[in-house]
Amino acid sequence: MHSRPSNAATLDVKLFAGKAIVDAMIQPSKNGRVRFQGSWWSARCEQNITILPGEAVRVVGRQNITLLVEPLPLVMATHSPDLN
Repeated sequence: MHSRPSNAATLDVKLFAGKAIVDAMIQPSKNGRVRFQGSWWSARCEQNITILPGEAVRVVGRQNITLLVEPLPLVMATHSPDLN
């Protein structure tokens, strides 16, 4: 028997995916803050890097009230007019 993802889980993936702008530095093992879809969110990156304020990131998930983000390649970050 195969289980299918619930509608809530599918909706969550759609709601919490996209681009955000870093407002407070995100450091390894430390949360920062991003602006995403018109709201401020706590954010964390699983990679061992520091992301500076003003940099664009991609939201790849959510853990409780913290967004999980990854850095965007520079080309995507500078040529994307629809940053939320």
